[in-house]
Amino acid sequence: MLKAAKKTVQTLEGLSFGLEDDAKEELDSLNTEMFKQVQELIELYVMPEGLKGIQRNPKKLNSQLGTASWYLGSRWDEVGENTENILRTNIRRS
Repeated sequence: MLKAAKKTVQTLEGLSFGLEDDAKEELDSLNTEMFKQVQELIELYVMPEGLKGIQRNPKKLNSQLGTASWYLGSRWDEVGENTENILRTNIRRS
């Protein structure tokens, strides 16, 4: 969904052709700000594009969700109170 939003913002950049200067500047300004916000949201979840090799960052949301999912899925019995406390603490940190 965020990639689609990014693509939409990039498409809007081409629509400023033929507009008056004031309208074009305002559209470009809004478009630039929207692109930055979408990019910031994407970077919360995944590593930046263009990196080579295996990249790990435990602060990325996907890493935290993956770790929690693995931990909960690997349990043989019900989740205990200590596990719930750890999960709550990690949620508050992020």
